[in-house]
Amino acid sequence: MVYRSPAIALPPSAGAPDASPVSMQSVLLFLRMRWVTILSTIGVFFGLAFFYVVLAVPTYSTSSLLLLARQTSGTDAQALEVQASFIEGQLEIANSNDVLAAVVSRPEIASGPDFEQATPSVFARLRGVIASSSDPVAEQPTVTPSEEEVRINQLIESLRGQVTMRQVGQSAVIEIAASSVDPRSAVDIANAIATEYIARNIAMKSSGARTYSEWLGRLVTEQQRELVTSANALSQFRSEGDPRDQFKLIELQSVADARKTLYENTLTRYTEAKQQITYPVSDATVVSKAGLPLTKAHPRRGLILAFSLMVGLLVGLMLALARHATDRRVMRPERLAIEAGLPFVAPLTSLKSRMGGRKTPISLFAKEQQGSSSGLNLARDISELGASLSVIRRLKHSPVIGVVGTEPNVGASTTVFGLAREWSDMGIRVLLIDASTDATLSQFLAPDAKFGISNVLENARLFDAAMVRLTPTLAFLPIGTGSVATPASRISSQRTDLSLKDLKDKFDAIFVDLPASSISADARSIASSLDGLVVVARYRQTSVDKILETVRRLRDAGGDVLGGVVNFSNAPSSSSPV
Repeated sequence: MVYRSPAIALPPSAGAPDASPVSMQSVLLFLRMRWVTILSTIGVFFGLAFFYVVLAVPTYSTSSLLLLARQTSGTDAQALEVQASFIEGQLEIANSNDVLAAVVSRPEIASGPDFEQATPSVFARLRGVIASSSDPVAEQPTVTPSEEEVRINQLIESLRGQVTMRQVGQSAVIEIAASSVDPRSAVDIANAIATEYIARNIAMKSSGARTYSEWLGRLVTEQQRELVTSANALSQFRSEGDPRDQFKLIELQSVADARKTLYENTLTRYTEAKQQITYPVSDATVVSKAGLPLTKAHPRRGLILAFSLMVGLLVGLMLALARHATDRRVMRPERLAIEAGLPFVAPLTSLKSRMGGRKTPISLFAKEQQGSSSGLNLARDISELGASLSVIRRLKHSPVIGVVGTEPNVGASTTVFGLAREWSDMGIRVLLIDASTDATLSQFLAPDAKFGISNVLENARLFDAAMVRLTPTLAFLPIGTGSVATPASRISSQRTDLSLKDLKDKFDAIFVDLPASSISADARSIASSLDGLVVVARYRQTSVDKILETVRRLRDAGGDVLGGVVNFSNAPSSSSPV
């Protein structure tokens, strides 16, 4: 979006902030300017992801499911808490060193491709470093492990990186998932862990039942002796005691019955314990054994590539936004108008090589009046620029307007020529003066001229001989030769044979092509003698800070900066300035 104003109000004001700083046009501008950064970042991330999925070793995953016997007691809430604690404990048992050591001790597991050269994983080594650093005063082990123990520990750590155990939802089912570069090895690992866990669970229950039965055996023997003692006491009282002492008889009978009941209960529990030793039952049952995986679990090519595209897009946008925010080159003319306090900043879209070559003025007019899109765009932009400056003609009699570029080759000469031609086409008597050190206009419009503005300032009678009549309403005064001082410095000194006031009496408007402000101080020298100045910059090449500095210096020198022009000739040809 180009900041255009059909008319200007002098003195220039800073203007108001944009009503909508983020618009669709600004977004499209941002994308057109930064698409290379965005696409390059996406390409880098996609390339890295592509190489990863190509070079990464594929792994296969499978899992076995175990159903645990529910532990219920008390209320529902208590039962759920007990069950959660029980399942958590069983998961720890399944992941214990004893179970995993038994798994890696199996020949078919230890000889698998994942354990041929097993070394501790990065996470395992990191855990060891953290554990050692958390307890710096811990005593060093006094026993050196054997090579076999070191190998087993390495195999266990490698196996932990391949196995995942979890509870399935809130159920009593646990999943043992294993991954491996070989699908058959993944099946063997998952099933082996399930088998060893159940065997460990049975061994634990059998060991507990054996210890319990031994204790019950001693208790049964003791209760048997007490039962015999109580029975003998009852028999002796019946044979030798006083038959009339019924209370004593009842007491002895109750003791004998109680000891008999206790003995029978203990004997029953002892028998059950013996049965658990000979036939223990595991708390877990295999619901589903691990099956042979048919597809790779890792890497997921489609997901990784899609994720890389998304991350690349986000990072590319962030980098592009960072570059866009820190880029101080001219990109948004309306923001330049606000920062520099200019009434308008107009675009010129088709200035490529317009002044190049040895062409006559007539051929230049004809070229711009052809039906090409570039010629029409330039004619339209020059017309709007001329309309923006037309108000000065009502404020000033025969205004003298200087056009200065912030640096060389920004299109200042073409701009001033286009303005002079635009106003002359409206019947205004216009004088175009070439006061630029590079003499671009003189080389193009009057290459064979012997006199110019430099000669006229020394001798006003040479004006008619130096002036080149381009059209009935457009006259051109080349730079001329013979003077060491530049025309602008001569005019600013006011020690000349011809003044700007004399030229105002002969013409309705005067345009002066001035040297670039970065290489010459002529524009500042003559600024107070002109009725207005137009600053020309190039899109995405000229720094905003340089434009602000140029405008500030011209205003400090007493010049009236009427507006600015942004040359979009280096912008993408497929888009108009926005």
